[in-house]
Amino acid sequence: MSDLGFSHPGWLWLLPLCLLPLWRWQRRTLDYPALSLLPPDPLSRLLDAGIRVLVSLLLAALITAMAAPFRGEQRVEKTGTGAHVVILLDRSSSMNDAFTRGAASRYRGSKNEVARAVLNRLVDEGGNDFYGLVSFSTSALYMLPLTQAHEVIRAGINSTLNRGRGSTAIERGITLALSYFDEQHYSGSRVILLVSDGGGMITLQNQARLRQQFDSLQVAIYWIYLKSTHGNRLVHEGPAPERSGNPEYFLNRFFQSLEVPYHAYEIEEPGALDAAITDIGRLNHQPLRYQEIIPRRDLAGWCYGLALVLGLLLLPVRWLEAEPW
Repeated sequence: MSDLGFSHPGWLWLLPLCLLPLWRWQRRTLDYPALSLLPPDPLSRLLDAGIRVLVSLLLAALITAMAAPFRGEQRVEKTGTGAHVVILLDRSSSMNDAFTRGAASRYRGSKNEVARAVLNRLVDEGGNDFYGLVSFSTSALYMLPLTQAHEVIRAGINSTLNRGRGSTAIERGITLALSYFDEQHYSGSRVILLVSDGGGMITLQNQARLRQQFDSLQVAIYWIYLKSTHGNRLVHEGPAPERSGNPEYFLNRFFQSLEVPYHAYEIEEPGALDAAITDIGRLNHQPLRYQEIIPRRDLAGWCYGLALVLGLLLLPVRWLEAEPW
């Protein structure tokens, strides 16, 4: 996009009118018996030329302002450390259950409320990290693209105040989260942060597809597992449990089988979330090259300001003008 543009360029056709003050027309004349008797006055001639130029510039500033000039969107490449993190938030009905164990914890309320508090803290401490947001229950919902506007991400997280509904369609959520990294230049860490209390299952057919996507995109996955009071554990001693009776165990096994970094945080006490957030923040500090988008900027105000200054400079002209006699 060009750096300079106009919202109403038709007004620019009036710019030739700015030449009118430079013409010597409608000059006031004074009668003298002999012009040769008048002394030369170069200062007046210079002042007259300056006044004409100021009037021309004043007209040009006003016409340009009416054309609504603007500076177009710009992209500035920057470097730093951080990650591209897609937050995958479980919004199923089971997230409405209370999660208040731990009297000394800063986190209180339902698992959904605890998840929002934790994610807001993660974003606040994220530095240069980019965050995207996906929620899922019976289906997956695209909420926000990858952005560094942390206030926008916090608003998106806080918009999930309503109670969760439906079942846990984990595979749909992961598929949508992975799509954030399709055809994206690889820079910094790529992370899917799953915040869920489990309960979802992935079919063997979809496991093969997701395994291929994780491998090609090289996306790490972190799982904050908000374990219910009588919920299943991710690690099971003894023979493997029934698949339908402990989906969290098999989901954890699937993530472990991926050839990408994977970390699971089995949270039984809300206070343990602090350690998980600190650990996640430390893992994401890798070199990051990104483009910062500078939005379009309106320049009409500068043109009106210039016209005002020129108008103020012309005010003393009337006071210095000699009246004919």
